Amino acid sequence: MNSKQVMVSICCQTYNHAGYIQEALDSFLMQETDFTFEILLRDDASTDGTAEICKDYASKYPDKVNLLAYDENQYTKGVKPLVDNIKRARGKYIALCEGDDYWTDPYKLQKQVDFLEENEEYSGCGHQAIRINEIESTEKVFFKNVAPTLHLKDILFHRKLHTASLMFRSCITKENKFPSNIFSGDRALNFLIASKGPICFLADTMCVYRKNAGGISSKVTVDMLKNDFNMIPWLYDINHNFPRSTYKSIIYKTLFEYPNHIGFWSFLKYYCLYLFYSFSYFPKNIIPVAKFTVGKLYVTIRGMIKNR
Repeated sequence: MNSKQVMVSICCQTYNHAGYIQEALDSFLMQETDFTFEILLRDDASTDGTAEICKDYASKYPDKVNLLAYDENQYTKGVKPLVDNIKRARGKYIALCEGDDYWTDPYKLQKQVDFLEENEEYSGCGHQAIRINEIESTEKVFFKNVAPTLHLKDILFHRKLHTASLMFRSCITKENKFPSNIFSGDRALNFLIASKGPICFLADTMCVYRKNAGGISSKVTVDMLKNDFNMIPWLYDINHNFPRSTYKSIIYKTLFEYPNHIGFWSFLKYYCLYLFYSFSYFPKNIIPVAKFTVGKLYVTIRGMIKNR
């Protein structure tokens, strides 16, 4: 690896992305910058040919690609790929992209670094993305009507930027150790970054996010989601203004949206807890709670009756 000072560490986590990883790596290597960047490639013991592709790129581009290749899958042992990879970062900034996503603009890194260098009060920088849904064969712009500056309150309820678009100051994760007992690592990272300062959102479309059948979201269980309660004390220790009750309402809402995986009484329990904690942001909760309740309860209860 080049010994020059690294400005950006690109963290790419991959597992069984043989059909995608080459496009991701090529999109990193095409970046035109006036600074040095490193590609921290992490393969979690892929079995579909991804490992061989990663080794080939590491061999061809030893000054850019730093490969961490496991012989045994670490995710099944409780190791979070993102957390494991960013610990290796040497750059002032960290840019993220999963192995099945890719970048489309050769000046993406330069644009984000330029902004963060000129605006020290900002903790991170994201941008517009294209979402390709391979399951439904659709393609569209991911986010609409996003403000140029995002604060914690802006991303608490709704996702406003995709992980493949995100660049942030590496000191944030170096100074705040990630807990190992949470599920939504991307969400936790976004909240952590926003707790340290505003996040810039660039209108330029510079990456593609793929939704496919092999994604982790297709394998989510209620027990996994419950682990996100462990995120609350961690974030509160970092930021005493973190809205704990509000985030509890969000988690409970997520839990009862999985009626096919829970019984009726668990569904009713999660719904009532969501309703209770939603009053932490009263009266702003009234309209969304009413709309959600009418629509979701009807669909959910009808489905439960039908499946009996």
